[in-house]
Amino acid sequence: MNWEYHAEEDYYVDNHHIRFSYHGMSHRTDKNGFTRDFKVYRADDYDDPEGYYWSTTRMGNQRRININPHWESQKAYVREQLSSPEGKAIFAKRKLEDEPAFGNLKANLRFRRLSVRGLRQVNNELGIILMAANMNKLAKMMANLSHIFGWIEKLSHIFQKKWKMRLNLFVGGTYVPATSTFSQVKQ
Repeated sequence: MNWEYHAEEDYYVDNHHIRFSYHGMSHRTDKNGFTRDFKVYRADDYDDPEGYYWSTTRMGNQRRININPHWESQKAYVREQLSSPEGKAIFAKRKLEDEPAFGNLKANLRFRRLSVRGLRQVNNELGIILMAANMNKLAKMMANLSHIFGWIEKLSHIFQKKWKMRLNLFVGGTYVPATSTFSQVKQ
């Protein structure tokens, strides 16, 4: 989160200078039974119109944010690991190794999130997505080849016309004009 955090008094300040003070804890359980704990911060009350506008929702309720402390500690750990020289070197390799493939999936196929859980289901879903990406590549390659084959076909058609004309012009190694050849055939 890019808001200013004051650890000694445990509150956040957003970019409109609205203070979000600690309000309590919240628990969420998803459909798979996984429970997450959140710290709830609520915007302070403001009497001035601008402060009231930025501290309340459209319905007039106080704005609130939920912070997952476990998630924040994980992000801090990764940030610390990546800021070391070894971590920077490892992260720099990602651009060369696997990031373009996943970037292509995200940008071109708009695949940003798995819809299943479990190793087997994830493998199946990723297999389908990667198969779709490969089919997309194959379709582009075939379109490119048909474009190339189209040019080859045009060139071969031109050469065939040229060689037929040359065969018509040369009969028995002597030059015979095409018009005289056709006039003899007609008679």
